[in-house]
Amino acid sequence: MKNLLLILTIVSFTISANAVDYSTLGTGGQWDVNATWNDGSSYPDDATDNATLNNGDSVWLPAGVTITVSEIEFGNNSILFIPATTTLIADSISVLNNAKFYIEGTLSLIGGINMRNNSSLDISLTGSLAVGGDFYGSNNVTILNDGDMDITGDLYLGTGATLDGEGTVTADTYSGNGTVFGTSMGDLIDTETYHAGDGGAYILPIELISFKAYKNTNNITINWQTATEENNDYFTIERSADGITYDYIGSVTGAGNSSTTL
Repeated sequence: MKNLLLILTIVSFTISANAVDYSTLGTGGQWDVNATWNDGSSYPDDATDNATLNNGDSVWLPAGVTITVSEIEFGNNSILFIPATTTLIADSISVLNNAKFYIEGTLSLIGGINMRNNSSLDISLTGSLAVGGDFYGSNNVTILNDGDMDITGDLYLGTGATLDGEGTVTADTYSGNGTVFGTSMGDLIDTETYHAGDGGAYILPIELISFKAYKNTNNITINWQTATEENNDYFTIERSADGITYDYIGSVTGAGNSSTTL
């Protein structure tokens, strides 16, 4: 008698959800309103979702939320606004001609950003932009940065492209024919952090770890920590009601040269 051995092989596999491609309907609107998008029953809020702002559409994110998507494309003359208490996380962004976006909150990109001719970016005093890849700005791109820009890859600015403002910018490499705080790209040193100064870009003499402000009855208490300081004589403390005009309050002595946390 022969025994028949039956071997049953179970093959398991996972079916992942397909990416959803959203696009605005030509009127714009708030990001988390279903009627803003072609789907009509949902809005882009998943790491696999792609979002396209059609030509001329303006879209703003709600306050106090974190939105995560895959890719975002700005159509010609479209506008995106990120409020101060909101974080937008995306794999990459493509900005077409004459499109604009405003960052008062946080924009974090896993990959890079490509800004086409004559598009613009405005980062307010409360805004920050972190780019995990390259930042490519084509000809005549305009960047007004009063906040913080941290670029892991290359910062490229084409002919006529400018980065100005009162904020800071750091990039692994700097390239192109544009200017940063009035200084030509070719005169910038890779990996350095720059801020605006009289006559051009200046290397920030400190590496800031944290900066916090607290309300204390009728006063404001501020604390900050530095990882390094280089030839740092003092810190100037100023205040502003509008983020444009600043009044001097006082100064705090710097460490001079330090490589320890202070």
